[in-house]
Amino acid sequence: MGTYTVYDDPRVDQAIDAHMSIIVNTIRSLVPDAMALYLSGGFGRGEGSVIVSNGTVQPLKDYDIVVIVPRRIAASTIADLENAIYRGLGINRTRARLFRFSEFVVDVGFLTPWHLKFIPDIAIYELKVGSHLLYGTDVRHLIPLKHSEVPLSSGLRLLFEKMTGLVGTFLAEYARKKTVPNSNMWKLTYECHKTYVEVGTALCLLMGCYSPSFRIRAKLFEEIFPKKLPNIHAKYPDLAEKIRRATEFKIRPNFDSANGNPVDLWFETRDMLCGMTRYFLQRYLHIPLFDWVNSNRILQKKLDSTYPRALAKAICRSVIRMDFEPSTRAIILAMRTYYNLRFALHVRRNVGSTPLAMLAGSPLAIIMVFLTGPLVLLSLSRNGEVIEPHYSAAAVNLNKLIPSKSMPVLDPWDEIRRKYLLAYNSYGLEGPR
Repeated sequence: MGTYTVYDDPRVDQAIDAHMSIIVNTIRSLVPDAMALYLSGGFGRGEGSVIVSNGTVQPLKDYDIVVIVPRRIAASTIADLENAIYRGLGINRTRARLFRFSEFVVDVGFLTPWHLKFIPDIAIYELKVGSHLLYGTDVRHLIPLKHSEVPLSSGLRLLFEKMTGLVGTFLAEYARKKTVPNSNMWKLTYECHKTYVEVGTALCLLMGCYSPSFRIRAKLFEEIFPKKLPNIHAKYPDLAEKIRRATEFKIRPNFDSANGNPVDLWFETRDMLCGMTRYFLQRYLHIPLFDWVNSNRILQKKLDSTYPRALAKAICRSVIRMDFEPSTRAIILAMRTYYNLRFALHVRRNVGSTPLAMLAGSPLAIIMVFLTGPLVLLSLSRNGEVIEPHYSAAAVNLNKLIPSKSMPVLDPWDEIRRKYLLAYNSYGLEGPR
């Protein structure tokens, strides 16, 4: 087993070491006061995804780089840094694309010591226990977060982000033609397998058996799932086995072994993800069974006060050293105002119109984006036609988020797909985690 992957082929570590050297030197030159640099995510804990072919090592998915800095970094510096990293690695920068995560991405995030001490999020915990120090003084001891303290909102975010992944890798014509072009085959197949992996992550958080290791997590899920969630196990009796297989595929990708039609795989994965997310929301919000269309506004309202609560309470504790409910509510209101204004400015810059609805008491923009995900996914039939009322409900949400004139496209589902991804990109996941 290598440093970054499960492969013991020295060429893999050598190739990734070379990439890390370029990334570290670039960051050090443009961010000279960086305190520490870490490689997090799969590569940081020795479970990164690569393909080794004809002596060439190709990373399939992201390098997650975390930079610890004493203070916030200017947006212009971040943009210059990302451009320089991509130039140094000799790869095309993908941020301008509608769904950049369909390609290999170097994802650079900046945290301050305050974030390490106070932010309760799965990414912070994985930085603590599953990352690789690339440069600087190790400051992970500043992170007090325990695995039992990772909030369920982290699991919910993973589920909704996987919905974005499925939307981003599919077009309506794939359903009509029952096939996927070879150029997109591996992206779709990989995304579907990663979706099963992250469903396992979210449900492990729900069951209290989370581990940052993909393999350990899959094993724990297989052991505990039938006991902790018997009703869901009865409905999805092969879920643990599919998560185990998806985990092995994620760690050691072999596209030749991915049997079956990728279109069928996508629809199967979509239905499973929407079902698991609905169950997770029921448990998270303590609500009865619901449907995505008629309950969408109710879900928006409930999530608007629940999803940002863990972060708001952390801010409250850091400022007044105690949990004080009126202060927590005030912080949630301030967060909503701040992040919705940022979202509106992003949309104005990217699309040319201002989403005034998001400035007039609407819920957090990211909540509306997330809750539009299942509507978009479920509005596509297996023959490539749109399904009502999911399509209309998605369009209503998206017109509030992206109030732009429709661009001429060949398919109505591709239009709401485009607007959904524009909304997701405009938010940029800069808000509450």
